[in-house]
Amino acid sequence: MNRFGCFLTGIIVGAFGTYFTMSYHIVSAHDGMHAVPKVSAKFSDVYVDIRHFGYKEWDDHRPLALALYQADKAYLLQDSATEGFRQTIGNVLNQLGSPSDNSIQR
Repeated sequence: MNRFGCFLTGIIVGAFGTYFTMSYHIVSAHDGMHAVPKVSAKFSDVYVDIRHFGYKEWDDHRPLALALYQADKAYLLQDSATEGFRQTIGNVLNQLGSPSDNSIQR
């Protein structure tokens, strides 16, 4: 391939990459990866791992939460928020010196 062909290929790949990153969130959740259409075309939150998100992280990523809701993937919000809540409670219990539910013997 000559120089012009390489240049043209680079432009096409770059344009596609720019379009994709401005149009979609790539979300890593407990059940796999999801491509979610963005609400507005911005370069923010291109890839987000929501597996350990809590309430504070969702507050920081409101456009992502809205995009998940509009894409009928609101269950991802609930799954990650529940997991974040469990981790927060576990951290509080560990700091208080209480046994976590994994170490409780019956």
